[in-house]
Amino acid sequence: MSPYDPNWSNANASGRVDATNFIRRVDLDEIAAAINRRLLLVLQSPFHYAPLLDARPYVSQYVIDDVRVGGHPPDYLNNFREAIDFDVLLAMPGGDIAYYPNNPIAMDWLWPLADGDENKTIVQWTGSPSATEVGLFNRLNGVYGWTDPTIDAGYVTQHARAVHLNELRQALEWLRRGRWVLPCYGWWGLVNTMPDQAWFAWQVGNNGSDDIRTMFGPRLHIDSGDGLLRGLHGVKPISASMTMTFSQSCTLEFRQILRPILHGYAGQSSWDFYNNATKSPWAAGGATGPGDSQVFVNSISATANVPLTIDITNTTGWLTMWQSMLDGDTPPYFLARRLDTGATMVNISNVTITLDFELNSPPA
Repeated sequence: MSPYDPNWSNANASGRVDATNFIRRVDLDEIAAAINRRLLLVLQSPFHYAPLLDARPYVSQYVIDDVRVGGHPPDYLNNFREAIDFDVLLAMPGGDIAYYPNNPIAMDWLWPLADGDENKTIVQWTGSPSATEVGLFNRLNGVYGWTDPTIDAGYVTQHARAVHLNELRQALEWLRRGRWVLPCYGWWGLVNTMPDQAWFAWQVGNNGSDDIRTMFGPRLHIDSGDGLLRGLHGVKPISASMTMTFSQSCTLEFRQILRPILHGYAGQSSWDFYNNATKSPWAAGGATGPGDSQVFVNSISATANVPLTIDITNTTGWLTMWQSMLDGDTPPYFLARRLDTGATMVNISNVTITLDFELNSPPA
């Protein structure tokens, strides 16, 4: 993977504002863009910083940090430091509540540098870092919090300085690699005995003549209607794994669906059609024809009630498939079917996807 290059406008060779230079408006705009990019990743709405930047007499102090006796006016709660501390680093999972379970199940920022701490979880501060964590401020400045933690813009003597801006830049550069755990949702079941009727998801069966398959998938990103995608978009997958549990032992095949599947009831899929409303047919019944789907696991054995994890990150095409789904070029839907035969239906439960990714659109 190529190194992350944030391309800050007003920067020396190390990407920092030199202590002899003034902080410029473009510096603040770039920090705002970088914060908002991460807010979208953690399924939050971006904050419109322009009024806060335009309307204040002490622009740098107000937007970087402002602490006053008696509390904050509402817009001060969105200053850069608090946004990074609480809205980005400590973002709560479950930001997408349109489906159950809420999505994501978990979100962690990972240490991105290739040193002894790589891929450990980033936390705010650890007096004595554990074996699995990296303290942001331990690495940033060795103290519990930002340099000059209370810049009060009401006092003209407390100017924002280069060190304050540079700490924001450094923190955002480190908060670029994530690990999101996503639930999977069961879309439709496909049954050969009812070729025009959708069935319940999360079941597979094969008795030698009759076959039931299941379609499922994650919600990688969400369009809230304002033209801004929230969730995983504009990122590069580093690794991906899928975990699920089966009610009995069986052998399975997994495919990625390539057709434009719809979520709505009217467009439900069946054995013969990937969109029943328009009667758009699969190339072959059960979604296994050319252009219907592509295999990514051709045969794998599951043990009853033991979680099965599929992690083929080092296999050619696995991360390419995920990149295509993250970019919206192919749909994020999968098909599971049973290869061996048995008289009993197999139920699937607890399906999750763990995706490690890194930003590929600096500085934002």
